[in-house]
Amino acid sequence: MNLLLIIFDASLEERVLDSLRRIGVPGYSLVRDLTGFGRTGRREGDPIWPGTNSMLMVVVPEGVMDSVREMLSRLKQEYTRPPALHVFSLDATEIL
Repeated sequence: MNLLLIIFDASLEERVLDSLRRIGVPGYSLVRDLTGFGRTGRREGDPIWPGTNSMLMVVVPEGVMDSVREMLSRLKQEYTRPPALHVFSLDATEIL
């Protein structure tokens, strides 16, 4: 299993969640209103650095990971200026 950390511009939340449901991701944990700085700039949720990010934590079996990657890649390519959308994968083992 893999733990995916999907960090994205908060404006994409519904599109990302709908897409994950369509490909059969069984569940997720969502964290809203993240602020920070990275490759796509600053997001501090204030007038100087507007906007925030959201983060999904999703545990998926190996076979689903490619579908998630493809779906999010297609979503990102729909925009002339690609939005903040990053995915990180970590090995996951359920211990309890």
